[in-house]
Amino acid sequence: MKPYLKHLLPILTVENNEEFVPIDNDIMHGAWEKMADMKEITWNQIYVRKSILHLLKKAQKDLNKQYETYKLYVTYWFRSLEIQEKYFHTRYKELQNIYPNLAEEELREKTHNYVADPRVAWHPTGGAFDILLYDIQKESFLDFWSEIFDFTNDICITKNSSISKLAQNNRNILLEVLKKQWFSNYPWERRHFSYWDRERAYRNKTSAMYEQKKVEEVLK
Repeated sequence: MKPYLKHLLPILTVENNEEFVPIDNDIMHGAWEKMADMKEITWNQIYVRKSILHLLKKAQKDLNKQYETYKLYVTYWFRSLEIQEKYFHTRYKELQNIYPNLAEEELREKTHNYVADPRVAWHPTGGAFDILLYDIQKESFLDFWSEIFDFTNDICITKNSSISKLAQNNRNILLEVLKKQWFSNYPWERRHFSYWDRERAYRNKTSAMYEQKKVEEVLK
């Protein structure tokens, strides 16, 4: 589980000024229908930091050494801070109705388990992405047991013994190939991976490497 927000908030971030690049056709990608919020801004293009794309390509090569027909499929990318705030506060209000007696910071912590608190969110830095596995031979996504937006009964938790063995194995394939490139998975969301964010900086007693960026800085 993530460290508590009170541990993440003080973590220093030292921006390395790495450029944003669009994901090219070496990595499968597409704006998921329910993730269309950035389409009007980035015109269906997926932007990440340059190192992210480089490491994803390395991960794809590693994946194909064992699974020739499997492809990494990125479904989400850089997200504007305004959209991050909208998602967070929508979930916050939903949980507030369920837990009306929780103090604000406790409620923010609980909300953070599902939607990153905008104060520490990594999608707005370009250092995070959501990802699936696709089998080009079968022309279908691998079975991960849950839809990409399904939070029902905590089945989106990456390590989950209540799902099928096949789904557990598929999740582990994705997890292991991305871990080799130093990507971190958020254990509450099997789809979400990031690179040298505040969580890793917290664990390694160092600084994070990407600041949140405005849309105009990404598209310049």
